[in-house]
Amino acid sequence: MMAIVARAVAVWLVSLGLMASEAQAAWYEASTDHFILYADDKEAEIRLYAENLERFHSAMEIVTGNILDASSPSGRVQVYVVGSLKQVEKLAGQRGIAGFYLARAGNSAAFVQTIRNQEGSPHFSTVVMQHEYAHHFLFSTTRFPMPLWMSEGAAEFFGATGYRADGSVAVGLHASHRWRDLYFAKNTKIAVTPLLDYDPDKPFGTMDRDSFYSRAWLLYHFLSTKPEREGQLRAYWLNVLRGTPSIDAAQNAFGSVSQLERELASYYRSRQGKHIEVPADKIEVGDVTLRALSEGEAAMMPVRIRSQRGVAGKDAIKLVQEARAIAKKHKDDARVLNVLAKAEFDAGNVDAAIAAAGRAAKIAPNLPEALVHKGRALFRKTSKLPARAGQ
Repeated sequence: MMAIVARAVAVWLVSLGLMASEAQAAWYEASTDHFILYADDKEAEIRLYAENLERFHSAMEIVTGNILDASSPSGRVQVYVVGSLKQVEKLAGQRGIAGFYLARAGNSAAFVQTIRNQEGSPHFSTVVMQHEYAHHFLFSTTRFPMPLWMSEGAAEFFGATGYRADGSVAVGLHASHRWRDLYFAKNTKIAVTPLLDYDPDKPFGTMDRDSFYSRAWLLYHFLSTKPEREGQLRAYWLNVLRGTPSIDAAQNAFGSVSQLERELASYYRSRQGKHIEVPADKIEVGDVTLRALSEGEAAMMPVRIRSQRGVAGKDAIKLVQEARAIAKKHKDDARVLNVLAKAEFDAGNVDAAIAAAGRAAKIAPNLPEALVHKGRALFRKTSKLPARAGQ
């Protein structure tokens, strides 16, 4: 789920529950090779969650054969743990959204409910996070887009990844929520033709979204784990990339579509699908650096989260007022000023953004975000200046 509409910031800020009081805040930043995680939780839980994110990344590299090099700080995915499903919905501006991801050049962000580390099958909040990161990983490591069913099926397949006590990773576990969607679907026939032969203007065809996602998951899981179907998924994709219509590419790669549907229905009824075990000695985690946020940073987190989600117009004006009130109490905190600079920029206050970013950079010269915010504001300011004579 890539694009979502935001709600009014004032309502969200009040109800989010992240603004409790500065004394109650217990926010941490966990930095790894591929993620920067922000969460208000226990240190041990945050560290384990960050480690598992890196395990997930490593397992995806092993299973797909694709490599995504360690990113610079600006290129890592920022993960914001906002507290609950209700809070994610408020942030998204839409009910039924359990988490979402925004792809941006150098500033991709994911917003999830909560941290729930558990062995075996992952908590649903973790499934959502892994689904979104699977999109990020596949978009970043493949040059060509997948058909919609394949893209969402892959994200669902990898999203249901669990962790063992011995450090191994189980990729493609049974996605019980998708099985449930199939069970309660209005059309119980496990048809794949609507997935393969779809209209780009009506990508879900006659199915609702959950039916589409559940069938995409089942087909992708089946083709990825059945030994006798090995290589067919890749062959199908290569056919599509060569310009073959999707349904024809499927027949070329999978054989009889009606036979595939019969096998898929049997596979669904058995609920005995396999998964891929990645042993612990193959997994690379790397270092996890944990930093407790300052009092001012913790107080500013609701502003930062909303700002990273994206604001404009009246919402941006309301948000910058909140940011100014917090920054007034923490004038010497460079990271607080850094968030203020972005809020000022989003509200269209270019000079104020330059001033805030400049103060942040003076206090903390090694804080690159402050220089980025200052540069963006300077660029916007100069681009609005009238051209001088002779230019």
